Amino acid sequence: MPSQQTKIKPLPLTKTFSNSFQIAQKSWPEMVLIIFIVISIIIAVQFLLPLIYFLLFKYNLIKEEFFYTFHLIWRIISYIIYLIIAVIAQILMLNQLIKPQINLKENFNAIKKFFISFLGLTISVNILFLIFSLPIQVGVFLFLFDQLVLGFIALILGIALTLLLATAIIFSPFLLIEKKISCPSALKLSFDLSRRNFPNLLLKLIVIALLFIIINGFATIFFSIPYAGFILGSATFLLMIIFAFTTLYAIYREFNV
Repeated sequence: MPSQQTKIKPLPLTKTFSNSFQIAQKSWPEMVLIIFIVISIIIAVQFLLPLIYFLLFKYNLIKEEFFYTFHLIWRIISYIIYLIIAVIAQILMLNQLIKPQINLKENFNAIKKFFISFLGLTISVNILFLIFSLPIQVGVFLFLFDQLVLGFIALILGIALTLLLATAIIFSPFLLIEKKISCPSALKLSFDLSRRNFPNLLLKLIVIALLFIIINGFATIFFSIPYAGFILGSATFLLMIIFAFTTLYAIYREFNV
């Protein structure tokens, strides 16, 4: 295992993007298929959940006095279902990137191997982001009471803490899948890797995030175009997802040497 304390000389951003495209060339058909399957499942769930909800009340299977309790439980169930779909999707995409030679069936076998640990990682990361972004919520609250200076300070602090956290744990999903380690170990090792050149990693992630915002803006514009807009918007959105995974994996390989 490499020494995570050794400072590295990172590649230029253009080289990182070049490596990203090379990685995409090895796995893009499988990644497109995975995205198509996941989106199809999400569409099916979005259709079935409201339908089941409607039928339960149409045939008076839920008593009126339990409406609010049931509604809360239903929202929790819906969140859990989408969380499971997100975890499975990430496992499939990451495993395909790390092992481009495997077929789709072999990739699906990885779900049962990594699901519990990746679910734990996802929940842990969400809790960490919730904690680190608390100053943002405080800032918004202060703005409502016209405490503009304190609100602005809290907002900047929250954004800074969130960026630092995102940079420190960005490699944890790749490490968990590639090295087959636990959630805490993946978070710790990601923190160690990110320290090898933290300023460069932070800058790259900010640039990539800005590019995603721009690409997403184009996708939104394309969707508004009659007829061909749906195809153009969907293709742009698809490329954005693939680009996100391959670029982050390219940066991971750059730091994990």
